[in-house]
Amino acid sequence: MSRYRAGNGSEGVTERSVPPPRLPNSHESLVLPATADGIDLSALTAELNRRGVRSVLLEGGGRLAAAFAAQDLLDRVVAYVAPVLIGSGGRTVLDDFGVRSLGEARRLRLDSVGRLDDDVRLVLRARPLASDREDA
Repeated sequence: MSRYRAGNGSEGVTERSVPPPRLPNSHESLVLPATADGIDLSALTAELNRRGVRSVLLEGGGRLAAAFAAQDLLDRVVAYVAPVLIGSGGRTVLDDFGVRSLGEARRLRLDSVGRLDDDVRLVLRARPLASDREDA
């Protein structure tokens, strides 16, 4: 696993077998345990948390989102619904992550709804946060 920092302050992570991108500013490498599926996401999120990173944008496609969902590592989902029909050639938002029935489905709580032109923005909570609990 290799972690890098871009000139604008953003950070990224690649698998160990993939060299980090060449960036104009310095970067640092982070070695984490691997799993049969690739990166150990629990170790990654624990290390990011240890370094003070509290929010991560997952923008890698359905496979990446499914990997985080399968390990119950999602707190919030921001989804956009557009009035567009794509058909069978479209890409999935979430690949298979082990849910086999509606009873096993992950329930989300709607936090907010917004509009961006004709699109609708949904902010959903995937699980209660400590600040959401009565005993917190």
